[in-house]
Amino acid sequence: MGVEESIVRAFIQRPVIELIDKGVKELPDYVNVQLPCTEINLKGNFIPWLPSDLKNLVRLCLSRNSYIRLPPPLVSAILTYSNLEVLDLSYNSLTDIGTLLNKMPSLRTVNLFGNKLSTIRFEKSKIENMDLGNNNLTQFPVCPETITNLTLDNNKINQIEIKQSLEKLKKLCASNNQMITFNILSLLPILLILDVSYNQLTTLPALSNVVPKLRVLDITSNMFPDIPDLPRTIIELKASYNKLRVVPDFIKSLSTVNIIDFSHNYIKTVDQSQIPTYLVHFRLQDNCLEDVSLPSIGGIEKILCMKNQLSEIPNVGSPNLASEFFLSQNCIRTIKMTSFSKLVTKIDLTNNKLKEIPRELFALQNLAYLFLSGNRISKIPSSIGKSQIIFLAISGNQLKRLPKRLPPTLEYLLASDCNISEIPEIIYKLEDLQELDLSHNHISIVPSLPTVKKLMLNDNELTEFPVDIPECEYLDVSCNKIQQIPHENKTQMLKYLDLSSNQLIEFNSEMKFENLRILKLQFNRISSQLDLSNFPKLSQIDLSSTNVTFKESPPPGLIVCSPEKKLDKNYFIRYSNPDTACGYASTLGIRQLREDIAIAQTFLLNGINLYGIVDGRNYDKSHVFVANQIVRQILEEDDITNEIVISRVAKAVEKSYWSEMKNPGSIDNKFSVPEYAFVLTHKKDAIFCASGNIRALVIGTSTFEVESTLVFGTPQLGVSLNRSYGVFSGPTTMSIGRNEVYSKEINTNATKISLKDGRWLLLLSAAVRDHLTVKDIISLSEKAKDANNFAQRIRDATYSALNCDNITVIVVDLEKMP
Repeated sequence: MGVEESIVRAFIQRPVIELIDKGVKELPDYVNVQLPCTEINLKGNFIPWLPSDLKNLVRLCLSRNSYIRLPPPLVSAILTYSNLEVLDLSYNSLTDIGTLLNKMPSLRTVNLFGNKLSTIRFEKSKIENMDLGNNNLTQFPVCPETITNLTLDNNKINQIEIKQSLEKLKKLCASNNQMITFNILSLLPILLILDVSYNQLTTLPALSNVVPKLRVLDITSNMFPDIPDLPRTIIELKASYNKLRVVPDFIKSLSTVNIIDFSHNYIKTVDQSQIPTYLVHFRLQDNCLEDVSLPSIGGIEKILCMKNQLSEIPNVGSPNLASEFFLSQNCIRTIKMTSFSKLVTKIDLTNNKLKEIPRELFALQNLAYLFLSGNRISKIPSSIGKSQIIFLAISGNQLKRLPKRLPPTLEYLLASDCNISEIPEIIYKLEDLQELDLSHNHISIVPSLPTVKKLMLNDNELTEFPVDIPECEYLDVSCNKIQQIPHENKTQMLKYLDLSSNQLIEFNSEMKFENLRILKLQFNRISSQLDLSNFPKLSQIDLSSTNVTFKESPPPGLIVCSPEKKLDKNYFIRYSNPDTACGYASTLGIRQLREDIAIAQTFLLNGINLYGIVDGRNYDKSHVFVANQIVRQILEEDDITNEIVISRVAKAVEKSYWSEMKNPGSIDNKFSVPEYAFVLTHKKDAIFCASGNIRALVIGTSTFEVESTLVFGTPQLGVSLNRSYGVFSGPTTMSIGRNEVYSKEINTNATKISLKDGRWLLLLSAAVRDHLTVKDIISLSEKAKDANNFAQRIRDATYSALNCDNITVIVVDLEKMP
């Protein structure tokens, strides 16, 4: 449908003109603005003028029009719109708009987000809603008495003192500034929401005196050692990432509060006398808690005490209505049944010090999710067979064998690294089983598994390929001793197949895998010729360290990693030695455009090795382009052992990205360069260069972690999908370059690090460090046989906690590094 037709149709449906992202410099002749339209949306154009006297116009959007200053003809026209109520000038580059807003008495809502304003004049207007987020303001603006909602997020304000009488102000947001002082010197009688998160504040005024009706307070990520007395009207208090050591005394008196977030502080104890009676959500994860006692709480559903120092499960008063207990990474040694009511549905005791499970635990008929990985459990009671558990995670225990009875409701079973040598008969009788992880065990035989869709058997002792898995879509049998794949097998549904690091001599090219998207054959002795017509949906294949060739040239778009140099242009990952470096970027094989790219090239140039990760979250091929550019730009430099040169490489990568973005259809992600990190190693030195939240970790006689040297402001809250905890907020860093939300340019710098005392060099994506501590990773290194085994263990430990599979790990064995 053409531009003209879309405009006309939109107009017929309602009195609105829409001309969005067309890049036009003037309104086309067919756009009749003299008709009685109430709204004009011209987002994403370059409009220098508009007609005057549009008396019926109520809403005008001029977002993303590349304005540095408003063209005078445009200003003159806007001033004649006597009924204009909403004006959107967001995502431009305006540095000043003069007194325009003060000359428009009809305006009620103005959006100036994402400009470069250092001052703003609107004190004589009647504006009610003003968004000034992401500008360059250094002072709190003088506001009109009519102001109701004011947003000042992401500016450069270092001090706020509100002296005006803003009697109608209901919402004030000043997150992510540079504030060291915040004070309210006049009464704000109906302020309901106050957000001063991500600043450098240590004190607040007596809020109960100046904002008596406050309902929501967010002081996340500041430096508060305590919190002043709050109004009794508070219903939500967010105070994570501060320096709190005790629960404030006044908390008990907040009779209406239902959400309190004290996570990521230094609190040691919580007593039931401190907790409000009607609290619904109480977040205490990542503190220094040694003891927690909760009162009779009417509506609380989740106990969130992960990453503390608890030796016992918290006591919950009666009636106990808590249905979910999250207690991972503590020091709990025993499970007390008195802590749980019949309503409990989820228990997470991952990474504690448990040695046994009480048989009564499985009498809880509503218990559906049980996480017990990373403990010292040697036996699971047979009573588990009578439970209703859907998800069971027991990886990293001392089991040696799975129980002979399992719940018939079981859909997910994670039991990697448990010294298991056989799969019991009960497994293939589970009619609902969807996912089975038995990696890092000693299994040699795989029975029929008629319902399993995801099967992880990597690092076992298999000599034969699993042939009876008719519903399986994801199969990982890497690092085994498989020599051949039988022609007759029931694996037609496979979308992901990892056969790397086995003993395959040939791969029967006549076998058809009609649904296969990803095939990994690296580190085998195969000399076959592949007929790609038998893989019609294949999007990625890894043939590193094999002698596999193609019957015909691979089709455009197929990502190939091959020893043939002519096929390396769009490589996914390349290794020279399986004992030296190994990495994983796991997805289900369905969302391949989201799969991270891992780079590993030894002897790239003059004894220098390159390892890197490029984030693949952008749903397009931008990460492939960036990976290729990293290699290309490095090879164009003479001295790549210098941090200044590598910083220059990073700038060249980003510059080439923005240049490529201008080519239609090349890159879809138009707002930020994908996050990336790479390490160049030379003898016992390395240079680390990163954007975003990809980390480097060196483990040895001394262990240290290196992260991006440049994070804009303070970490921003992002949303993570976590299999254990559901959707939750956690700190993430922003992408390099321009950004859809923040519209800022962020530079990348290089850092030199020493490897002389190191045993392992790791590159870890954000998903890994979100769920594994450095201590966890060191513990996994102690069990690792080689780099390949270490990378798998990290992947599997991370995967057990995630709701998605976008996990990327590169491990380099520094003792064997060329």
